[in-house]
Amino acid sequence: MEQVQPDLDALVSSLASLLASPNSFSVFEDFWRSHGKSIRSDVISIGPKSAALCLNLLEQTLNHGPTAGVYGVKIAHADYLQLRKLDCAYDIWDLLVQCGRRPYIREKLGTDWDTHERHITESYLWEVKARLTQDTEQRISLFRKASNAAQKGVTKHCISRANSLEAHAIRLEAEMFVRKREFRQAAKLLDRASALVRGKDHEWLKVTPGVRKRL
Repeated sequence: MEQVQPDLDALVSSLASLLASPNSFSVFEDFWRSHGKSIRSDVISIGPKSAALCLNLLEQTLNHGPTAGVYGVKIAHADYLQLRKLDCAYDIWDLLVQCGRRPYIREKLGTDWDTHERHITESYLWEVKARLTQDTEQRISLFRKASNAAQKGVTKHCISRANSLEAHAIRLEAEMFVRKREFRQAAKLLDRASALVRGKDHEWLKVTPGVRKRL
């Protein structure tokens, strides 16, 4: 028998209760994974004005969330459980942005929203999803989405991050060619990736052990 989803008012009531609990984001993560799609659908359906209370509570939730002070290097080294928490937080951020809000969730309050913050944060959203998937082709696609998001910004940080993320996607493509024993094509791709991040010691270019020596 198909389970009936609670209506938005009931979910908002549950959300308010969760915010009052200690370690509220850890508790909230399970709630969001069960009801996040329903909340997103309902909020978009009725509009941000009618869903203001729900959006306010979600924004408060992010104040207890795991994203503050977590940037590219920390995401690159995050374990699976931390990535799942970040994925949950960035999904909430994305809903708030779709509803016209400007949540600064990285503790970088001095950056401009339109030229930097929105795009750099969206790039983290897609990078986290890329790191969670085990499917290589999907991971490449998600890293490219992350790169495209950063590319919309105009700051040096955005441009540098866009290049780094594209280099990572290319590196994964190179590994796929290595597995097919097409080493010349793999080498060309790694050269392209290196050119994007020349002069930097990037995690993006660390190929799987045993791959580099075949090239």
